[in-house]
Amino acid sequence: MGERSSLAARRILLMRAEEQVAPSAALLRKRGAVALVWSAISVKKIDGAVQAVIERASSYDWLLFTSVNAVRFFNEALHSDGHTLDLFQRARVCGIGKRTADALLQLGKKVDFIADQFVAESLAAAVLSKGKAGDRVLLPRARVAREVIRDALTAAGLTVDVLPIYETGPGDPPEALRAILAEGLDAVCFSSSSAATSFAVAVGEGAKLPPATVLAAIGPVTAETMRNLGLTPTLMAEIHTMEALFDALERYFRDARRPSLT
Repeated sequence: MGERSSLAARRILLMRAEEQVAPSAALLRKRGAVALVWSAISVKKIDGAVQAVIERASSYDWLLFTSVNAVRFFNEALHSDGHTLDLFQRARVCGIGKRTADALLQLGKKVDFIADQFVAESLAAAVLSKGKAGDRVLLPRARVAREVIRDALTAAGLTVDVLPIYETGPGDPPEALRAILAEGLDAVCFSSSSAATSFAVAVGEGAKLPPATVLAAIGPVTAETMRNLGLTPTLMAEIHTMEALFDALERYFRDARRPSLT
């Protein structure tokens, strides 16, 4: 038999959008952890969003995706107007990370470039390494998002059309989160800045985390948001995926040899 995971019996809270939390919980439970979930945000499509770009689809040199959600909702919006991603045949396609690339491949869309680091800066750099001034870029994304990609590409002379294709809203009620916290936790995993913000709002100023709770950030942007909210990250994933975050947690508890709460 293999060595028992250091996550076995650990009570670990996952902070993700409602559509993403179940797969992450399944991965965590395979390692023996007690996976607790609180859907930090809900995600929904913005109706009618693609109508503005369909007529000029052939003019785009680049089609950029920063997340699986962007792929999903852009594809759904196109279908609702009787089109597919093939409408953008001329555009080179670039996305952040393997999961985004896989989502595109499942829809039959070839991915020309994959940004290996899971941050907007990496995607912008990938386009700038191949693109040129005058190129036209379509960026389907959340209604509220960082402007790193748009600003970097625009500064280099590319034309960027930002297309808000989905928006986030409240997830589970705050009371559900407070009930989980009251029972004790070993760790909280934050998968995005939105999740960290939703957590801070739900917990409120008067509530305190259990002592020695590990706060795990999926990447540097999320970690910075956490710090700004007064949530000091204990660790961060080396590669910005949930699986890598669980690997980091496993190493942390193995090295720290801390007792479980259960």
